[in-house]
Amino acid sequence: MSEELNIEILKSCFVIPVHDDPIYDNRLKMEFDILKQNNFLWFIKRFVEIFNVYIKPHLYLLRGSAGSSLLLYYLGINQIDPVKYNIPLSRFINSLALTIPDFDMDLPLSLRDKIIEQIINNNKDTVRISCNLHNENNKYFD
Repeated sequence: MSEELNIEILKSCFVIPVHDDPIYDNRLKMEFDILKQNNFLWFIKRFVEIFNVYIKPHLYLLRGSAGSSLLLYYLGINQIDPVKYNIPLSRFINSLALTIPDFDMDLPLSLRDKIIEQIINNNKDTVRISCNLHNENNKYFD
């Protein structure tokens, strides 16, 4: 799939109206340019597909550097306008990035295992779980 088609697909998923402001236009263009340059557009598109089906219907909290993305704000994943609050994008993605960006999300404890199981079982081709805690009773982590 072409990069331009991925961009159009992502734009079609916007739930926040796009600001008619050159500062916002430039920031969004910069994000798309970096994602294209680093070949990460496919990853963002895949994340949005998984997010919309498995995470969005539930309460969640996006934490960390992903909160600096205007793209994620327009997609309704991030609730904070990073341009309004002058949050730099470089912690999430930058032109020198060698690794795919990550998304730190908290899910309700009562639904967490169910949501993770659904995501893993239906997306084995693209999903990897990372956790900095060891939980003996959780079958998803070793």
